[in-house]
Formats: sequence, structure tokens, C-alpha cells
Amino acid sequence: MSHANKGELEVCERDEVELKLYRDLKIRSSMGEVEVKALFDTGASFTVVRRSLAEKIGNILPTDVKEVTLADGETKLKVIGYIPISTSIERTPIDDVAYVIERLAEELIIGARVMEFYDIKLDLTKTRSQ
Repeated sequence: MSHANKGELEVCERDEVELKLYRDLKIRSSMGEVEVKALFDTGASFTVVRRSLAEKIGNILPTDVKEVTLADGETKLKVIGYIPISTSIERTPIDDVAYVIERLAEELIIGARVMEFYDIKLDLTKTRSQ
């Protein structure tokens, strides 16, 4: 994790091989549940979610993190807040905190930190996460 300035997190580790995999997930928060096509991205350190999706399922909470930096090391995205989210993978409950981004290419990006914590492995031969 890189802390270039207080309130800034690096979303992607550029020195590692980056693996990406899409999977349909039901995610929940305080106000509801929705099915999304989530991107599991080992290049993303943290989980991030598009604002429009976050507003559908819960309350966006304030955070001291003000921006995230993408893998290119230059592109910065403004963090609006965070939202606690829950899902399950292969019947295992997963809880995480997703930083909320106004405009994000994907609805939800699951970052490497939660994958490491829950020992989630990306199996590209089966195109699924375990």
C-alpha cells in the first residue's frame, strides 16, 4: 500500500502480474441487495464501487480517503465515501468496505486485499473465483 499523501491510497500495485476475472455477484448493504457483474482485479488494492450502485443498496459514509490512484500511477479518482458490502462466494460469506467513486468503468471492482484476506483464488481456466 502506498500513502503518497494523507487521504490517498494506491489502488493498483504495478510491480505484480495483474489478473482480472468477471463474476456475477449479489451484493448487499444496509438498504438492499442487487446483482452485479463484479470485476475481481488483483491489480486493484482496494474494493471500489460506482456511486449509482452504492446509492441503490446503502448509505454512503464519510471517509478520510480523498482519492485513489490507478495502476498507471497518474490517474486519480475522487473518493466520495465508503459503503460496507456483503456477498458470498461458494457459500462463504464475504464482508468488505468499498470506496465509492462517482464515475467508474465497472460497477464493482473487488480488490486484492479482500481476496487475500478471504483466500480467494482466481481460476482463469474455469473463469471463476473460488
